[in-house]
Amino acid sequence: MRKRDAQARCASVQLVEHDDQRDARRFEPVVRVLGELVPVVEVSEAGTVLFGARGPSRWCGGDNALAARVHRMVVDSLGALVGLVDGVGVGIADGRFAACIAARRSVRAGTPVVIPPGQQATADALATVGVRALSEVAGLPVELVDLLRRLGLE
Repeated sequence: MRKRDAQARCASVQLVEHDDQRDARRFEPVVRVLGELVPVVEVSEAGTVLFGARGPSRWCGGDNALAARVHRMVVDSLGALVGLVDGVGVGIADGRFAACIAARRSVRAGTPVVIPPGQQATADALATVGVRALSEVAGLPVELVDLLRRLGLE
């Protein structure tokens, strides 16, 4: 959100400069607690963790049970910070991109989002996602996404 829009909606809003080091320190408890659940945790950026869910899903009782457990663990590890962040999103899907989209939907829904395994289920879940997500979620250059949009791909 732009600074002016935020201040117009809430005059008492407190603006804080972006600080990667601070964000990483605050996110460390999440990485630590998830490291107790799975053997390999990948932090793609502060606030985003990726890990293979196939094994943990089996011994947690399925994808939905794993997603609920991870959500609870993350909320508990953040403690008082939960009110300061946009929300906790947990998404499980086939592939990184689909899982990140599911996690973003989870933030809005307030509960974990699981996209069932399989190409068709993934395609159906991603059908409404705009091409802009390729830069916002997948990190593709904005110029490439603009080119795709000019070519008529939405």
